[in-house]
Amino acid sequence: MKLLSALLGTPQAFAVDLSDTTLQIMEVRGGGTGRVGAFTHQDIPPGLIENGRILDQAKLAEAIRAGMNSCKPGPPSTKRAAAELPDTQTFLHHIRCEETRTHTEMREHIRTIAEEHVPLNLEESYWDFKITEQSAEGMEILFAAAPKAIIEIYVHTFTLAGLELVLLEPESIALARGVVERVKIPAGSIQAIIDIGGRSTTMVFVERTGVRLSVSVPAAGQAFTAAIAEAKHLDSETAEQVKREQGFSDGVVAEAVRKALSPVLEEFAKAHEFACRTSGCSLGGIILAGGSSAMPGLAEELKTQFGCEITMAKVPFTVGGLQLHQIATISGLAVRAKKLSPGINFIQKT
Repeated sequence: MKLLSALLGTPQAFAVDLSDTTLQIMEVRGGGTGRVGAFTHQDIPPGLIENGRILDQAKLAEAIRAGMNSCKPGPPSTKRAAAELPDTQTFLHHIRCEETRTHTEMREHIRTIAEEHVPLNLEESYWDFKITEQSAEGMEILFAAAPKAIIEIYVHTFTLAGLELVLLEPESIALARGVVERVKIPAGSIQAIIDIGGRSTTMVFVERTGVRLSVSVPAAGQAFTAAIAEAKHLDSETAEQVKREQGFSDGVVAEAVRKALSPVLEEFAKAHEFACRTSGCSLGGIILAGGSSAMPGLAEELKTQFGCEITMAKVPFTVGGLQLHQIATISGLAVRAKKLSPGINFIQKT
């Protein structure tokens, strides 16, 4: 049945992207890369989810059900769902492992090393790993872990929504799949993604074999808007409009945003240095994603700061009313959900 579904392009699951303020649902259907068969982008009430932690399961489940019903041209064709956890709630670590080990030996070896480096109690976490590179010297493995309590709340919330959560992966992996796997990264190069959301900015560093490093900073679009409002003595709605329409072309706005952006740039510089040092790669460019990434002049500002090529995220799909950089994460998640392809998955993992 699964083989027949794959041949027909029938989706194995649909994707749900949850943030503090918005909900996106996407189902990809058809052969090959596929096409968007169901999509919605909805604002959700404040207080349902914060920084990846679900605070009100019943109301969030209601919001998910409402989102499914609002999908165009119609709701998803399956009750199986895939979601992602923000990187603030997950931990990624690269591990070297000798190729000669059996799977059981390798898993025990990975657990032993992870217990030394991961700031989580693995007895209270779900964890998984993926082999990213294999050679005569051994394997490079990407390890990921997240607290059981948070994952179980996600599973229960989707159950309340009448769904089966079959896939839960780190946000950085979904984001990278959405925008970077369409770009051929040369050997010795690393690509950075800066995803500027409403409350936080996620920075993901991706090499040819996959995600190398991901960090998150609690500064993003809302902080930019607040800084503009204070500097220009504007209400929040007008400041948001100024941010979107004028951006760095206004000197006062530019100075205000630079101050609000400084924590992001400082963290990026540290993460960039670490990612390049541990991978032996050099920075090849930066891809911008997220709602605030299209602010006029931001790309030029980052190019001045880091001296590399800056591009906007491009994804395999289009939806009406949103630009491509606004659907980067949900697109990457939907690609995997369509076939439920192998990879890191926190569901039913020990």
